[in-house]
Amino acid sequence: MNKRNFIITTGAVLAFIMLATCYAAVTALRSDDVPSVTEEYRQSTLPGGGNPFLQIRDDFAEIFQIIGSRMSGQ
Repeated sequence: MNKRNFIITTGAVLAFIMLATCYAAVTALRSDDVPSVTEEYRQSTLPGGGNPFLQIRDDFAEIFQIIGSRMSGQ
């Protein structure tokens, strides 16, 4: 297979993959099935039962407190 045929074949395969992906995305968007997430499931999967950003904030605050205490020699 020469270089020209390889480029044409690769382009055709990539175009087909893009077409299939777009078709799947449009089909998913037009679907009437709305994924349902219950409050119980959401609370059980999120750390602390709430906003994960609050947990990150608390973790960083703890890290900075440890660093500050070590830098001050306590």
